[in-house]
Amino acid sequence: MSTDLPPTIGGDTAEIVFPWKVPITIDGVESEIRGELLWFPGVNPVGPVLVGAVALLATLVWRRRHVRPLAEIASASGAFIVLVAITRYAATPATDRGLPTEAIFPIVAVMLAVGVLWIGTNARNSWLLLGVAGLALIWWAVGAADTLTAPVLPSALPTFVERAAVSLSAWMGLALAGISAYEFATGRRVHATV
Repeated sequence: MSTDLPPTIGGDTAEIVFPWKVPITIDGVESEIRGELLWFPGVNPVGPVLVGAVALLATLVWRRRHVRPLAEIASASGAFIVLVAITRYAATPATDRGLPTEAIFPIVAVMLAVGVLWIGTNARNSWLLLGVAGLALIWWAVGAADTLTAPVLPSALPTFVERAAVSLSAWMGLALAGISAYEFATGRRVHATV
């Protein structure tokens, strides 16, 4: 199908592009299948982006050289994003489904954040792992960015949840990468607890 809109379509509400019918014969009985091609406008991404910006609250719990609170928040939000990525994969028709590569970057981010909780106080390694976890979340969000404005999502999740997860991934990734780059560059010893 063309990505160009028919000249009669536009606005901010769903519209019928055209009705269609397909004649069929089943066991010698003629019939037809009828339907309508619908057009849905794009979605304004402001709501999910604002919800995802809540991830920036992670910077409020960050105190210089304290890595554990950020690693805990990154682990929890990353686990939520993994669930969304796996649900997106499961909603893909089996004929189009390949390897579950969509969930790889969020899974890597969770593993790295949990690794930070495990290794504890090694400053440079902790911030490096959190920074890479942030980059993995950003990478997934960029790959799923069309979710923010797509009018219809092929998913079993509520659309707002999926859009919020993409936004959360982007904001959390930016926060983790930025804070980690700063802390890694300063090279000071990290405190494992709050």
